[in-house]
Amino acid sequence: MRALVANKELLERQVAERTVELNESQRRLEEIAYHDMLTSLPNRRMFTEQFRTRLALAHRHRESFGLLLIDLDRFKRINDEFGHDAGDVVLIETATRLRAAVRESDCAARLGGDEFGILVVSAHDKAGIEVICRRIFDSFTAGIPYKDTNLTARCSIGAAIFPDDGNTEESLYKVADLALYGAKRTGPNIF
Repeated sequence: MRALVANKELLERQVAERTVELNESQRRLEEIAYHDMLTSLPNRRMFTEQFRTRLALAHRHRESFGLLLIDLDRFKRINDEFGHDAGDVVLIETATRLRAAVRESDCAARLGGDEFGILVVSAHDKAGIEVICRRIFDSFTAGIPYKDTNLTARCSIGAAIFPDDGNTEESLYKVADLALYGAKRTGPNIF
């Protein structure tokens, strides 16, 4: 009888340990599925889900929000001149600076390559968006230390505000994307 009780306790411990391992594996898989591995920012998939949720809430509660699309200026030059390790340093530092430039309620994400996006909760007008864009530009005034040099990174930003610039995912993306390309042609440091 004691042997059965001991076996039962052993099996219960093993099941508990395995459950913890499985839960940790599940958490890690979700992190991989929804976060950029280099910058730890939400990835395009999570950003899209957040965007759709924000859009639905904005329709329901008649709220406004902003969509910012951000592209690093001359990022290819950094990769070409200093190598991809330098590019990675710039991307990681960009993520850090974007997190610091927006509120906790906003969603900053790496969409791919040197593209980033931000959902600005409660952006009521262009003046509110301008404040955030200025904060982002100001965060890039300091160089990014890399080995024995300071790398200079700048960005261009395209913005759209719901509902002024569109009321669907597609229309808001289109306006922000066109604004981004206009800013890149004029830039750097233009929104």
